Amino acid sequence: MRGRANIPNSFIKEKPYKIRLLAISHDAYRAGSQIILLNFLRWIREREYAEVGVLLRAGGALEREFEKVGRVWKLSPEAQRKSFRGWFSSGARQVAPLNKLADVLTSEYRPDVIYANTVMNGEALPYLRSLNAPIITHVHELDMWMRQSMSREQFAVVDRNTDLFVVVSDAAKRNLIDNWGVRESKIRLIYGFVPNIVNPERTETDLRWERRHALGIPDDAVVVGGCGTTDWRKGPDLFIQAAKYVLGRNTAKEIHFVWLGGEDAGARYEMLRHDVRQAGLDSRVKFLGECEDSRPFFATIDLLALTSREDPFPLVVLEAAMFAKPAVCFNGAGGIPEFVDRGCGRSVPYLDVWQFAEAIVELIESPALRERLGQAARQRVTRLHSLDVGGMALWKVLSSIARAS
Repeated sequence: MRGRANIPNSFIKEKPYKIRLLAISHDAYRAGSQIILLNFLRWIREREYAEVGVLLRAGGALEREFEKVGRVWKLSPEAQRKSFRGWFSSGARQVAPLNKLADVLTSEYRPDVIYANTVMNGEALPYLRSLNAPIITHVHELDMWMRQSMSREQFAVVDRNTDLFVVVSDAAKRNLIDNWGVRESKIRLIYGFVPNIVNPERTETDLRWERRHALGIPDDAVVVGGCGTTDWRKGPDLFIQAAKYVLGRNTAKEIHFVWLGGEDAGARYEMLRHDVRQAGLDSRVKFLGECEDSRPFFATIDLLALTSREDPFPLVVLEAAMFAKPAVCFNGAGGIPEFVDRGCGRSVPYLDVWQFAEAIVELIESPALRERLGQAARQRVTRLHSLDVGGMALWKVLSSIARAS
């Protein structure tokens, strides 16, 4: 089984080989890696490429969406508290302790290949080895997050029970090799991908006008967007600092900064609101919290400010690119400069908020440049990072390793 990383590259022709896939997700929250998984499973389901089963370590807002693409097993609350060492549930029925998981799946759903989405599912993998199905681990994390979340010994369990790692960027690949000792031959790079989120039935202009009206933003104002959870890694505090600098430049245009995602109540939110108030930015900086449909947001903004301190290959940049919006990001924070530096925006030295803000000002003051970079971003995401392109690349890996087993 250890030799299965040598996967043939032959393209799947006509009707693909139909397999039984078991996907593992650490939860069903509305975040990047979970959304990638859900989109990919929908894509498989629509094409009838595989029978899909999903193992959730925990629930979340997307749980019902996962249930639409295949059969779902979820850890009970007791198991979640005990970190994978408790009881396992199938729907509402509690069926077996985790060490009997392989027996349950053997009788109810015997997979041809196991697809662990993120390294955070490592504790489950030894229990699944007896199914004799190859295991692929899709890595959406970088070094800082991994070191905070797991020990070397815990990652060794992931490595030992993974036949092939898939990574979302070259930065994620270098992290596994340089910092975690994974051999390069065991890694396959497939860049992050997104579906076409532009709704042909509603124009971008309509979405833009409606959202700006709801937020009280003039249609001719320039809107700088931020997007993601509001934890330290995503840098919402840096977003506020950049806004403070840009709004102090006395540019001719009215400028607003709007952040989508994360909390809209609680301690973390109040800390951000404190900074906004103390900086005198109440009328120009808004944190909106989560929403189910991000399309009006991406239609509303004119450019995306990615203030992440660590982010392997964030989907928000690709989603903004679908709407022809360029991005500004930090070098050294992850893999997105691999996209942005291809004429799709601007990248600046890590944590240099002054240069970050200056790049925003450059795009604000030059609508023609903003348009050119945005159109290049749209062309690149459509050509290289669409769900059809990335989904097929990932499917080829999964189906090939299943057939080789």
